[in-house]
Amino acid sequence: MNLKLRALTKSIWVFHVSAGSCNNCDIETLDCFTPRFDVERFGIQLIGSVRHADALLITGAMNKKSIPR
Repeated sequence: MNLKLRALTKSIWVFHVSAGSCNNCDIETLDCFTPRFDVERFGIQLIGSVRHADALLITGAMNKKSIPR
């Protein structure tokens, strides 16, 4: 099966991690899911569990103290 077709058959579940950003990135990320932009029509959904996620979205700067989380 072609990789492009395989990727489009399922929706992408994204887990969002805020790593000490200025909160503007978080607002812009969540703004994508409002009816004005509606990225869910492309099959992208935010989920609450890392185990179910297909992608990890990190906003902010990661450092060594964030590793245990």
